[in-house]
Parts: sequence; structure tokens; C-alpha cells
Amino acid sequence: MGHEQEVMVVKRWRVAALAGTLALVLGSPVHGQTQDGPSSGRGWILGGGISGGQLAFAGGEDVALAVGEVVGEVQVGGETLEVRTGALVNAPGDTSDLVLLPPSEPSAGFSLHGGYAFSPRVALVLEAEMVGGVRSGFSSAQGGLVLRLWPTSRLWIEGGPASGDLRHGHERTVVEEFTDTGYGVRAGVGITVLQKPSWALDLEARYGTLAFDGFRATSVSVGLSARSRPR
Repeated sequence: MGHEQEVMVVKRWRVAALAGTLALVLGSPVHGQTQDGPSSGRGWILGGGISGGQLAFAGGEDVALAVGEVVGEVQVGGETLEVRTGALVNAPGDTSDLVLLPPSEPSAGFSLHGGYAFSPRVALVLEAEMVGGVRSGFSSAQGGLVLRLWPTSRLWIEGGPASGDLRHGHERTVVEEFTDTGYGVRAGVGITVLQKPSWALDLEARYGTLAFDGFRATSVSVGLSARSRPR
């Protein structure tokens, strides 16, 4: 995927995630005044957000992606992209026909989450996040089940196991399934900057790392998310 197309895809991610976040916030009824605490009791939590940060690959200095044959098509933002197979190989001296894993690069992404609050201080949350590098075309899709705790009324921390895979976009082509599933952990911390009885807006920092065969993909990001609050 060329640089201009990569930037356009990243912008579309941001617009889609922001639209969903605003719909969640504006669509939630608000009753009464702002109240303290993560929630008034038990109930479901739904939310999503956007983020920016760094995507890094450790141990992948000698690893490259070889793009294979076309196996299908996919529609992205009204455009038709080819879906190709791919394989990770040891990078030879001449890498002109291969795509090298970048050591580190800026990234942008979006996330969705849903879970259940067992009390005003404890929730179990299922998260899904897509993080894409803005230059190389590599992206990391990961998800996990995390335990979220509120030590104070406006501060939460979370952590848990995670799994996911990698994808690559290049010149109107999407390359999938070139790695086995990676396993690792996710962790995060958030500060509630705006809180209403039925919804909240959080400033959050997230860390996720997945181990693949021979290398590790790690994302670190800071973002803004909105979520519903049980009543």
C-alpha cells in the first residue's frame, strides 16, 4: 500500500472510530448531575475509542514478508482490494522483492470493548483493537479478556491475556494469514475526564504485546474512549 493510501486508510479508521464513539456518547440518555464512582452498580459496559502511538517488532531484523498469489477480494471504503497469501521468510541479502518488518514506527488505531461490571470497582471486559503502522503497511489485530479495577472513583487499571495476528496492506493489496496466532498480554490505565450517570469519557494508555515464531509485536498507545456506565 502506497504512503498516500496508507494515510487515507488510517484517516478512515479514525473517522469511523470517532463516529462510533460520538454515537455512543450522544445516544446515551443522561439523567441528573455528574456523580462520582465508576458506576452505581452491576451491569453491562460498552464502548470504543481511537488512539495513536508506536508499533514495534522485536527480533524481526532478519524476517521479511514474501507476498504470494491472489486468493480473493475485499471492499474497503468503497475500493476493491486484492487479498493475497503471504509467508514470512529469512531475509536474504537482496530484499527488493520482500517487505521487511520495521523495528518501530508511528501507529494509529481504534478499539471496541464490552463487558460486565460485578460491582462499582470490578469489571470483566472483552477488548478488540486494531493498530496499524502509518508507513510500513503492517497492522496488528489483537483482543483479550481483561480484569478492570477502579482503585479510585476516576482511575482504572486493567490487564489480562491476549491473542491476535498480523496483516499487511500494499498497493491495493491485503496480505493475510502469513503468521500463526500470536499470544501475549494486554494492560492499560485510564483516567475519567468526563463522567455522567450513564456514560463516561476516558483518557487512556494501553500496552499490548504478542509473541510470534521468532519475533514479537508490541504496541503502545494513548487515546480517548467513551463507554456506557451501569445504573
